[in-house]
Amino acid sequence: MALSLKHRRTIFERLAPTLGEEETEALLSQFPSSERDEPVTNDRLDASTAGVRADLAELKAEVARAEAALIERMRQQAMWTFGAMVSGMGIAAAISQAIG
Repeated sequence: MALSLKHRRTIFERLAPTLGEEETEALLSQFPSSERDEPVTNDRLDASTAGVRADLAELKAEVARAEAALIERMRQQAMWTFGAMVSGMGIAAAISQAIG
């Protein structure tokens, strides 16, 4: 738990006469002054990464949907291309038959 400014001041005022100002500052520097300075525990890390994991799962699902849509479009394009080629070959055969 981080020490508040009030607590730090009280500790400094009471210890400085005994330890000296420099030593008291050195001692207080070992205690976090804000929550960001506290060591990370496994529980805090798990809580922080839970949101990232959820976002990653959502991103994976979105990529899978985009991949499926792309595959479907490619399949449709291949079918249209194949159909156009067969039609073109049929027209070419009919023209060559008519020409003779």
